Amino acid sequence: MKFITALSALAGAAAVNAQMTEDYLDTRTGIKFQTFTHERTGVSFGISLPENPTGTEFIGQLTAPITTGWAGVSFNGGMVNNLLMTAWVHNNEFKHALRISDSYTSAVVYTTPGPVMTPLFTEGAINATHWSFTFLCTNCNEWEIQDGEYTNIVDLASDFGVMGMGVSESELPRSPADAGSSLNKHSSSTQYGVLLGNARSADFEELKMAGLNGAAAPVPSAPSSAVPAANKRRSRR
Repeated sequence: MKFITALSALAGAAAVNAQMTEDYLDTRTGIKFQTFTHERTGVSFGISLPENPTGTEFIGQLTAPITTGWAGVSFNGGMVNNLLMTAWVHNNEFKHALRISDSYTSAVVYTTPGPVMTPLFTEGAINATHWSFTFLCTNCNEWEIQDGEYTNIVDLASDFGVMGMGVSESELPRSPADAGSSLNKHSSSTQYGVLLGNARSADFEELKMAGLNGAAAPVPSAPSSAVPAANKRRSRR
């Protein structure tokens, strides 16, 4: 069975207490995102879509203070039965994985074929104060749960969606060298509305290929802020 997530903007906004993404241009990569920043933790997540999002790809960017233990995102709002991604830095390298959980316990690595997360523009993405993990997610809008009993689908062609965020503000995963490590419970979490219609970019394919081919990120015309400062509506939880 397949279920398609298609919330209206009005109902979705109410569900996430009117927390919404805003426009953000990451000058380090040249990618335009719809980005949400969590005020308490300083962690942000942005999404960029093709101009005509008829496929199953998007570019994501998870940015966090260097002191963050780990950070993660739910691609469909809540934690349970939704595809999740987690990332952290260990020995100056990114550790990342797709995960899923059928309850409010530590999410396990998602092993069903389909969703794939590929890092982009990793050079210069970790500095003394922040890290910024940019990635291409393919088939991440559809995932199986409960042993294939049914599939959740997020419609990337819609104008609105809901995502969630969980952050361990200082405690690293139990085995930080292992991208599939079990996780300590997040210390902060929230859900927010995503303006998918505003996340579409005519430059998506060009920037995707540049990242996949290992090309250097575009030279910024001004210094890039590690945490998007343009986001004004943020969560304090």
